[in-house]
Amino acid sequence: MATDPNTTTVLIRSDVHASTRILGKWAKDEPHLTVSLKNRIQEEEKTHETSHGYTIALDDYTLARSVPSKYIKRDDTKDQDGNDIWPGGLQTEIVMHATAGAPTDNPTGSYFLDLDPDIFTHVLRFLRAGLYPICYDGAKGHDVAAYAAIAAQAAYLGVPKLCDWVDGRRYLKAVTRESSAKIVEGEDGLRGVQGADTKVRYHPFWKTEKNYVCPRGIAVHYGSPGKCGRACKQAQGDAEDEYEDCEVLKTLVVTEKTVFDWQVCVDAEG
Repeated sequence: MATDPNTTTVLIRSDVHASTRILGKWAKDEPHLTVSLKNRIQEEEKTHETSHGYTIALDDYTLARSVPSKYIKRDDTKDQDGNDIWPGGLQTEIVMHATAGAPTDNPTGSYFLDLDPDIFTHVLRFLRAGLYPICYDGAKGHDVAAYAAIAAQAAYLGVPKLCDWVDGRRYLKAVTRESSAKIVEGEDGLRGVQGADTKVRYHPFWKTEKNYVCPRGIAVHYGSPGKCGRACKQAQGDAEDEYEDCEVLKTLVVTEKTVFDWQVCVDAEG
């Protein structure tokens, strides 16, 4: 989207949203993107203008119309938080591709971006907030195809940092797994509340164990020779300790926790 056919640089300020700020107050508006633009003269003068690209819906990037701003602002103009309204490091040079709808073919001077909107969302988020994408599913792992599509679209739009993120497979450092295993008997260790980032698998099995038999047949002494006292020893006499085979249910508990390091996803230079 551009209102000047000589546009050289674009700063995408927002994803599709349905609000606008008028005199410092938020008001309802039709779904639109907010984009700031420069031509070569404005590059030299360090100024820019901003346009709203209205879409047909919040979840659809199809451009219905564009409304340019009537004002040209200096890049170092401060916003209400004291930041430059044209922040460095978030812009991308327009790449002129010989496709239908390019500036030279479109009499309105607008750009037609024939892009997958789901993939473009990741590129747009990076341009807006400096956040690298994570395409991860707990059951399937990283979506390599999605990363490849993001890299291709980033290369098309001229966003080298995003290409480097994918090519260097730096997303692998953002998600790690911690695993542990233990064997429990009966119901011990089988209860508890787990977080959404943790998966627990249970593998029950039977194991034959030898259990101590009290010489006097006292049930509470079963399996615990230390509970037998003098009377039990007298009843045993010179005989060896008696044991019997017993099948015991045990469970191997495997815990896997997914750990996200969000700091890895933040562009420190953005």
